[in-house]
Amino acid sequence: MTKKKLQHYLRLPYRMNLTFDEESNAWIVRYPELPGCIAHGATPDQALTEGEEAKALWIETAIGDNQQVPQPQPHGEPMYSGKLVLRLPRSLHEAAAESADREGISLNTYLVHLVSEGVQRSGLKNLYGLLEGRFHKTFGGSGLRRGAELRLGERQG
Repeated sequence: MTKKKLQHYLRLPYRMNLTFDEESNAWIVRYPELPGCIAHGATPDQALTEGEEAKALWIETAIGDNQQVPQPQPHGEPMYSGKLVLRLPRSLHEAAAESADREGISLNTYLVHLVSEGVQRSGLKNLYGLLEGRFHKTFGGSGLRRGAELRLGERQG
């Protein structure tokens, strides 16, 4: 393996997802174009550092094994068509269809609404966790706890 080839791939703009996993109480980094390339850390910064190391090891291993290293998805090009095929148990399909009928909307519109709500809730939790991490990094560990409020303009303590 050539170091030059590794450096070439490391400079490419691979997409990276950073999320907080409440179950493991850790920040998770994933590189969607590099299947299985995942790292974690106790803080967002630690997860990002571990993610960069995991990405380098993933690419180095692929090159060493003469495997093709995927190219990053070009920015601006749509990755998703908007069409999704989903298999549901019959009972869940029936319950969703009945709920859509009660609301007077199509099953598709009803499912899009439910998925949208779930994605929004998940994104807000991740955003809160990221902001909380930055707050603790800036103001120290004695800051806010989950559920507490920070009122601007008021003195704390």
